[in-house]
Amino acid sequence: MKQEVASKLTIADPYLTPEFLRRFLDERTKSWKIRVITSKEHFNETSPNAIDLKISHPNLEVRFDSLFHDRLLCRDDEEIYTFGASLKDTMNGRVSFFQRIYDQQQTTLCIALLEESWGKAKPR
Repeated sequence: MKQEVASKLTIADPYLTPEFLRRFLDERTKSWKIRVITSKEHFNETSPNAIDLKISHPNLEVRFDSLFHDRLLCRDDEEIYTFGASLKDTMNGRVSFFQRIYDQQQTTLCIALLEESWGKAKPR
């Protein structure tokens, strides 16, 4: 899925950490607009990884909100993927259910909820 992103990626995952994002984002993702909605409890914005992310990915913006318990990933405002475990856990070898939502009404609703959360979320 990541290789299909053209220019924008939005992730809602309350358990994301700067360490995960440093491993997940690469050279190709530097030109993307990346929006992350997570929780302050898990995202230490003063960690060395968070500071490195600010420098290496200037188009990355992290905001904090508690609307989502489920994890969602939105590719280019067109496709929604949902997954069970946090993305950070899948990078550590944990198994998680991961699927695309094909129903257009569900996709539209999820995108609207992501935008609502983004609009009310507090920037770092």
